[in-house]
Amino acid sequence: MPNRIIRGGWVDSDAINSLSCEAERFFLRLCLVADDYGRFDARPQVLKSALFPLGETLRSTDIAAWLAECEKAGLVRCYEVDSKPYVVIPKFRQRLRAHRARFPQPPWPSDGGHAPDMRPPEEEVEVEKEREEETETEAKQKDAPAPPHIPSVKEVEDYGGMHGVPAEYCRHYHAVCSEKHRWLVGKPGQERLIGWPSELKRWWEKDRATWKGAGKRTQSREIQEEIKVKKL
Repeated sequence: MPNRIIRGGWVDSDAINSLSCEAERFFLRLCLVADDYGRFDARPQVLKSALFPLGETLRSTDIAAWLAECEKAGLVRCYEVDSKPYVVIPKFRQRLRAHRARFPQPPWPSDGGHAPDMRPPEEEVEVEKEREEETETEAKQKDAPAPPHIPSVKEVEDYGGMHGVPAEYCRHYHAVCSEKHRWLVGKPGQERLIGWPSELKRWWEKDRATWKGAGKRTQSREIQEEIKVKKL
């Protein structure tokens, strides 16, 4: 039995939810045994043998009723070729492996407007690959953590103001961190923001005695000790 994919949308499909539990089980099993083009033999006795090999108590009339229920919901279409009944799942859309169908093509009327969305095997395979790649990309983007937020000069000034750090010194601290690219630490893709609030206060406690202010920068003992910045 070929591998099949149950796509998203099954549980909230109006057509699926219009079925009885028995008919939904029938349709699910039909999806599992249909050929790569979504076609299968529609004779009740064949469907019973293929879909319910252990269902000894099931009757062919039950199979016929569930098939009719699925067709009424628009999930399958029945047709005949050379007086033999067949069924096709219009929106099967599975990965095609066989380049030749096991069952005849439906003789759909050219003006019916209800022909199933069937594609050549090679085109369907490409579409399926594109869908898988899009799904993987969306999942990665969704799970990817947001990049760390580097504080603006104003954010540093506002924080410093609440803790007694002069605005000029806050700007000085922000400029040094930006110039030396020291806001983020860690491996690429796993960067994290340094603990700048506590560091700002620590630097200020060590530099407050030598900080000249009035728009002039002086040598910072803390900067000199930790990142060896030349006198500004």
